[in-house]
Amino acid sequence: MLSFAHHSPARSICELPMKIWLGLFCAFCFVISSSPAYAASANEEARLIRVLQSDAGPADKDAACSRLKRIGTQRCVPALAALLTDPQLSHSARYALESMDLDQASTALLQALFTTKGLERIGIIDSLGAKREPRALRPLATLLDDEDPAEAAAAARALGQIGGEAAAKILLPHAAPGSGPLHRATIDGLLRCANGLLATRNNSQARELFQTIYDEEGADSTRLAAYRGLMLVSGAHGLDLMLDALAGPPAPAQLAALQLVPNFSVGGTTAALCELLPRLAPPLQLALVNGLVQRGDASAAPALARFASTAAPSVRPAVLLGLGTLGNAATAPELCEFATSVVPEEQRAARRALLLLHRGHVTQALLDYLPVVLPAVQTEIVTALAERSDRRAVPRLITLASDKAPNVRAAAFRGLGLLADQPQLETLVAFVVHASDSTNRQWAADALEVAYQHLVARGEQVDARPLSAGLAARSTDARLALLPICSELVSPVLRVALRRALEDSNPRIVDAAFRAMCNSIDTGLLDDLVYAAHVTTNQTAHGLAIAGAVRMTGETEPERLNDQRRVAVLSDLLQTAKTPEEKRRILSGLAEVPGVDALRAAAPALDDGQVQPEAAEAVLRIAATLPGAQAQEGLMALNKALAGAHQGPLQQELRKAINQIEATADYITEWQVAGPYRQPGQNYHALFDVVFPPELTDAKGVEWKYLRPGTDPKRPWVMDLQKALGEQQQCVAYARTWVQADKDTTAQLELGSDDGVRAWLNDKQVFALNATRALTPGSDKVPVSLHSGWNSLLLKITQNNQGWEFCARFRTIDGSHLEGVKCDTSRTEAAAN
Repeated sequence: MLSFAHHSPARSICELPMKIWLGLFCAFCFVISSSPAYAASANEEARLIRVLQSDAGPADKDAACSRLKRIGTQRCVPALAALLTDPQLSHSARYALESMDLDQASTALLQALFTTKGLERIGIIDSLGAKREPRALRPLATLLDDEDPAEAAAAARALGQIGGEAAAKILLPHAAPGSGPLHRATIDGLLRCANGLLATRNNSQARELFQTIYDEEGADSTRLAAYRGLMLVSGAHGLDLMLDALAGPPAPAQLAALQLVPNFSVGGTTAALCELLPRLAPPLQLALVNGLVQRGDASAAPALARFASTAAPSVRPAVLLGLGTLGNAATAPELCEFATSVVPEEQRAARRALLLLHRGHVTQALLDYLPVVLPAVQTEIVTALAERSDRRAVPRLITLASDKAPNVRAAAFRGLGLLADQPQLETLVAFVVHASDSTNRQWAADALEVAYQHLVARGEQVDARPLSAGLAARSTDARLALLPICSELVSPVLRVALRRALEDSNPRIVDAAFRAMCNSIDTGLLDDLVYAAHVTTNQTAHGLAIAGAVRMTGETEPERLNDQRRVAVLSDLLQTAKTPEEKRRILSGLAEVPGVDALRAAAPALDDGQVQPEAAEAVLRIAATLPGAQAQEGLMALNKALAGAHQGPLQQELRKAINQIEATADYITEWQVAGPYRQPGQNYHALFDVVFPPELTDAKGVEWKYLRPGTDPKRPWVMDLQKALGEQQQCVAYARTWVQADKDTTAQLELGSDDGVRAWLNDKQVFALNATRALTPGSDKVPVSLHSGWNSLLLKITQNNQGWEFCARFRTIDGSHLEGVKCDTSRTEAAAN
């Protein structure tokens, strides 16, 4: 520890002479007043004072008052004081003065008290109360007899805000029972005084005031507040007041006592309340129990436990829940007994309380209690152990899984399903294999399945070897119970086990294995299902194989197939489909795959009258995912679907999709992007004219990367540079593609950009616009000439801030679809190489 006792002869700073203190203070004030910030503030204050003293309008003066409220000093007080009698600006001036901790500000308000009337005076009274100005006591006292009741009431409220014994003496003569604003304001003022005295520990005067208010006031809300104050100010006697009120008839005092139960800090309160509890009426018991729980005093738990058995039915659930919050391990056995109650509310409360218990060694107490109770109670204990998620209970649960009582065994298996970890998997498999009857076997299998599900959900690498070993057991019933569990796991060893089971001599095993395979989430079994769909002659098995394979193509977990593989599988299955239902299922799978390959696979089914509506639905959904380069193929399929569709919602959706594609057709979605590029000190507008490497012929070292089409399904043709290059500002980027025309063509290049854009076609600049704007498709239309073969298109897009997007397409001069044109970035890559 550091000590300064002998390090220096200098005295403590607290011992410095007053002259030195004053010198330091003056120096500090000089430094502050000499600072630029202080000078700026003083200049602003002077300007605002001139506004107040000028002929400026009320709005300007109101704004000046508002600013002076924050920066004003004593220099502005006279200007503000002059406005206190102005009906339009009095409130603005007094709000400013009210916020200033200056004697001059208080003096200005006091002087204006008797030069104003009506609303202006009431406002000034309120401000004096808010400032708690003690010099206002005598002037306010004279206003209590004012002929204007509103001013008198405002004075009473202000006196209460100022508070203290002096204010209380002024208010007391006016507190006689009565009605009207003055009486209510006086009582409110006295309450404020009493609470202020309580806060400053002036207990005797506060007690006298609270007692007077309680005795003489008739309003329940006021008496409640007064009695609450009496309890708080009376120390140990306050507990007697609380108990008397609780035991007495319904009254404001009783409600005040109940409100104070959670936080009353007098010693012995919890014990006294617990002793009183059984003597109260049930509604009051319920309220008191809730108050005891809110106190959080665990010493109430034994009394609540004793009271639980005799409590009224309407009160007992609250008592049991209270034991869950306040009780400890010793409370657990009694809660277990109540958990077997035939009264649903009591049972739910007891079960919930068992989960809430957290004091002491609760799990051990439950385990110790298990051997000595009836099976029904054992069941509740086991359920509680499982739901408390305490794995220390697992060894005992394993033992109880062999208990004689069926209910106990069932509960133990449920608990093992929730709590078992990797080391217990082999034990659970053994329970299935060696089960004495079908019921126990199913309980064990269910527990094993739940345990595996929990392990997978936690993201653990699940050990499937115990399950695989169980599938090799001699017991047919055990294998039949274990096979369905394989569907929930992805494991090479289980694939082998399922394939082996398909070759079993027992048809029941073969059927169970095949169904497990059809229900599996393991896409490693997809080829098995496709093969089964090709070779099986059993229609039920054929339908199951197709359903399982289609489902696998749509699985997102644990590993989704790529879209090309999905389309290949579904196209293959469509060739094997034998029933309309199977075709519909496959078409529904194709509808989930984006891209032109899925469209080409689904479109032929538009000619199949049995599934034409489902094919049209699939085409509709796939076409919405196609980029601009493939939009025409989607449009053809949609028109074909529309031709065969009946009147109804599907036809309307097809028309809507066709209109959407026609409006956005031909937009180029095959692009490569390079950038961002920037220069120090240059903003986006200046960068528009800076030549960066992508603009140079045969430029080397430019890193181009594929620019993904837009992710907005409503605007898939919008190319989003922010998503490709990250959030950027004050820079440019370049986008390039190659456009193939089947002949020399005059066309119109339509551009839209956020922000500016410069365009080159075949290395020749065809358009430039340096602008700040949001994206508007087709805002720029440029006549161009495409020559037969490949044409290079390069765009430069500037970025100010926020959005950064562009779109482009080639159309005919009259704005219609341009035939014989397509775009491809692979040509760009070849040229670059």
